[in-house]
Amino acid sequence: MSDALQNFADSLIAMNAGQSGQMGGQAQFLKNIQARGMKAEEDRKNELISKNLAIALRDKDPNIPQGTLDLLTLLPPEVGANYLFQPPKERKTLEAADGRLRYVDDKSLVFPEVPTPEPKPTAAIQLYNKAVEQGYTGSLIEFQKEIASDTNFNIGDTLEIAMAKEAMELGAVDIEKTNDALRTSNQLVPRLLSAQRILQDPDFETGPITSKTNPIRKLYADIFGTDKDQLNQEEAFTAFANFTVPRMRPPGSGATSDFEAALFQDSTINLANTKKGNQIILGTMLQTVRREKEIAMLKEQYFMDNKTTLGFQKYLQDKNLITPLYKEIKSSDQAIELFDNGLLKNGDVYVDYMTMPSNPQLAIFNEKDIR
Repeated sequence: MSDALQNFADSLIAMNAGQSGQMGGQAQFLKNIQARGMKAEEDRKNELISKNLAIALRDKDPNIPQGTLDLLTLLPPEVGANYLFQPPKERKTLEAADGRLRYVDDKSLVFPEVPTPEPKPTAAIQLYNKAVEQGYTGSLIEFQKEIASDTNFNIGDTLEIAMAKEAMELGAVDIEKTNDALRTSNQLVPRLLSAQRILQDPDFETGPITSKTNPIRKLYADIFGTDKDQLNQEEAFTAFANFTVPRMRPPGSGATSDFEAALFQDSTINLANTKKGNQIILGTMLQTVRREKEIAMLKEQYFMDNKTTLGFQKYLQDKNLITPLYKEIKSSDQAIELFDNGLLKNGDVYVDYMTMPSNPQLAIFNEKDIR
């Protein structure tokens, strides 16, 4: 109760002092005055809360719907206060491509004050920066041209030795990363070949209907003891497909988020895909692994000859050593020759110019189709 209100109540008591017959009424009167004072204080408090509740709620949750905000400000203040002080709802997060955490619902940054990490300089730029530290004054383009032409940089023997050592160290790291990726790919090959053999069975089918009815057909087979050969192959095929998903992310690039896993799942073999679609995806994956092995062997040889992997991509282009992923088949004789020489295998994907030369399509090779 305020001081003014208290003084007023005291004066009333003093005025009626000595009138004992009226003491009961005075006490009740005083209680009424105190109750009114407390209610006035409560009303002022509620008014203050109501005025600032909308601002506080918006500060707490910038995404709060306007309808919810209006409702909370109209209800008794304690309702809004309870909402204001309750723990915030947990929101799912994922790691974005730039390495920063974002909320799944609106893609906003979890920690917006944290800057985007600077990309790590490439091996060529690291080597150039090392040369600049040692006194090299040319541009990056000039430096790369001199490296490619194997000229002397005319900046001292010490620098040349340091640069050669740095190039060798970076090359060794590059070779190790290539081998790490190759080891991951080699883990996939046995499963991919097994899945390919399943797809080569003319009675095995995949597609949306096969995928959707799989649980029902499993239940039916368990109840009535019917033939489970198709179901067993479907289970094995799905297991091989699931094995590829976490290994599609490059080694050392961090954990795979649920969002990325879903993308990888859509880009690999799947029971819901059409049979030909699965065959093309599977053949492409196996051919990619074979080409990666060829390139890795060429890179190791290049490193042994040059003590660096700088300039390797240019070397591949100049020597025309990059094998096309798909062979272009324009006649059955060409296909037979490639097959006999081991350059084309059953299940390989090729560009078919034989069926429709004006509009070639990807096709699956089968020896039986050309003999």
